[in-house]
Amino acid sequence: MDSIIEVLKMFIPGSVEFLMLGLAIGLVMLYGGRRARERGRRWLTYLLFGYVLLAIPSVGLNLEGALARGYADPIRIEEVGDVDAILILGGGAVAIRAEGGTIRGLSEASALRVLEGARLYHALGDPWVVASGGPGESWGAKEPESRALSDALQSLGVPAERILLESESRNTMEQAENMSALFQQRGIRRFLLVTSPPHMRRAVAVFEHAGLDPIPAPAPKHSEGASQDIASYVPSSYGLQVSRMALRESFALGYYWVRGWLASP
Repeated sequence: MDSIIEVLKMFIPGSVEFLMLGLAIGLVMLYGGRRARERGRRWLTYLLFGYVLLAIPSVGLNLEGALARGYADPIRIEEVGDVDAILILGGGAVAIRAEGGTIRGLSEASALRVLEGARLYHALGDPWVVASGGPGESWGAKEPESRALSDALQSLGVPAERILLESESRNTMEQAENMSALFQQRGIRRFLLVTSPPHMRRAVAVFEHAGLDPIPAPAPKHSEGASQDIASYVPSSYGLQVSRMALRESFALGYYWVRGWLASP
């Protein structure tokens, strides 16, 4: 079941994989009978229109906004109080290896989560910072995202001795399960949960289902300076990426609900 879900993740509308599959289906129809050719032309027209629509940045931003409702604003430090830990959920990373060396990089989502986690760490004193994420989907090497998160945190002044790594999880559900054991070992009770705003609703519900009580601390949705480029009605690859990720999160939310992995509202 899990392997099937991993394959289906690749075919989210807005992805190259979904587009290639759609084009293949349309071309097969075009080589059929008269009725099949008519259906094929309609299918390819809808496919093209759909991708143009998804590539409009404002469409993706509106999809994101619906998912992030209630979690769009950063947490105010004066409202936090004492916390034992800051938990940062990985949102994508890559490791480039050559000639025995390795350079680890973060996706935009992960980088923004790290920046928010580091900001909270320096403002709150000296809590634990937990970097959570196993091997990423796009990694050739079986190297966990948590290491890239840790590297970035240290570059932002978070001491290595205050960083805990959770490097086995493959998804949000496993992150919540693994945190239960880790927090119990370290005596961590009150913690901030840092992730992207569109992902926060699902993450909070999953952690609550696991018996934990996270305090939502949303990271920024996009890098500063990018808003002028993406807040437009001109189709772009970035707009397509935003729409694809929003649709993926929507499908994930539905899948988690069907599996019973979300706490009741």
